[in-house]
Amino acid sequence: MRYFGVGTIIDRIRDGKPTSIYTVQNINGLVDVIIPHFKKYSLIGQKHADFLLFSDAVAILKNVKTKDLEVEDIRKILSFKGSMGKNKGLSPKINELYPDIVLADRIPIVTKEIPSPFWLAGFASGEGMFYIKPIRKLGDIVTFKLLFTISQDIRDKTLLELIVSYLNCGHVENKPSRPNEGTFIACGQVNIRDIIIPFFEKHYIIGVKYLDFNDFCKASLLIENNAHLTKDGKQKIISIKDNMNRKRK
Repeated sequence: MRYFGVGTIIDRIRDGKPTSIYTVQNINGLVDVIIPHFKKYSLIGQKHADFLLFSDAVAILKNVKTKDLEVEDIRKILSFKGSMGKNKGLSPKINELYPDIVLADRIPIVTKEIPSPFWLAGFASGEGMFYIKPIRKLGDIVTFKLLFTISQDIRDKTLLELIVSYLNCGHVENKPSRPNEGTFIACGQVNIRDIIIPFFEKHYIIGVKYLDFNDFCKASLLIENNAHLTKDGKQKIISIKDNMNRKRK
């Protein structure tokens, strides 16, 4: 928020999980700060198409006072809204109030490359996850699997595949249980040790996720030194795991 100089932060708890949301609702803040920023530093993937529609809606609101919106202006904004996001369409209630709205055309976005390693580090700071998975046999932990993942709506599967090519490791998974989600997964000690960790040591993860990355590195080092084969080493890795991600105190 300090970077942009506009907006507010809202703290809330949903399904028992605390979250913080940065939001900008002021039209002048959107027109003068947020939209120019993302025009200069362009989004990639299908979210860029959402941004273009969003910008058109803001332009309408900028030119008229909300209380003076014409019905046609409202219909235009709703046509943009219905074409945005991963679930296209308007709610039954809106359709009842404004029937026969034709959804706006989305500009096809074809992502051809990852812009820079710093973009990927920023993207991972928001969307990535560093995870330690215990591998059990007959109830006992026999080893650990380290995973770095990025999940996105399936509409951005191409973007995830570009990350595979860019990092030269990992794969994209689309589980039948989550048909609308694609996940980039990098695992295997060699990939984690030689590619993922060096990449994010050079191009920093920011925010609290840096602490998860730091713990991830500690676990990788323990595994590299075969500490995970000892009872004490396993306990150290479990202790690290139990304080990562949403479990972090």
